[in-house]
Amino acid sequence: MRVLDMDKKFRQLQAAGWHAYSDPVQFSFGPFVVKEWITLGPDGVSFALIERIKPRLEGWPKLREFSRTFNATQIVREMEPARRFYMNILGFKQYLYHNSPGKVPGPNVLGLPHNLTTAINREVWIVQPDGENSGSVELLAYDGLTGADFSARAVPPNLGLLALRFPVDNIKALEMHLYAHGVDIASPTAAIRLPYYQSRQLLAVRAPGGAWLEFFE
Repeated sequence: MRVLDMDKKFRQLQAAGWHAYSDPVQFSFGPFVVKEWITLGPDGVSFALIERIKPRLEGWPKLREFSRTFNATQIVREMEPARRFYMNILGFKQYLYHNSPGKVPGPNVLGLPHNLTTAINREVWIVQPDGENSGSVELLAYDGLTGADFSARAVPPNLGLLALRFPVDNIKALEMHLYAHGVDIASPTAAIRLPYYQSRQLLAVRAPGGAWLEFFE
């Protein structure tokens, strides 16, 4: 979510009992310079707050405290299967591609040891149905980086934000398309009541790497 003043928001949320694994970090990727803080709320749900430093943020005239969620990041073990799923199968378009290590050693938003910031390559794809940075998915991979895989726990019902949900026009056609491409269907299309939307047809799938995605009509 976007914020206008990261340092101010950092102080406010710390005073309210929120915490994180590091302080806000300023860094650059692609054409952007940003300041980002990955914070944990009272329930342990993780939010990435980001302030645009350069170029000047445009198109958010009503931004005051937090923006709506505009981007969701997935750390993936293998980038190419994830990229093919979103771009070749779902038809998402590229908004941004970045593939290089950090420019200077030091603090980084994911908490890598400072001396590894310039040694480990980071690959980033930001994709979205229309190639925009709104409702986008950010795929992130670090060369040689390993760790615990918690994707199997992202199964409803569970505490936290565990799914991305997209509206579609023809859910049965999408379901047949996904079956034809061997996508892992977690829950076939079924009628379900959604808050604010009442009864809708909903389909749930697993993206490469285990992310839970839902499509509804």
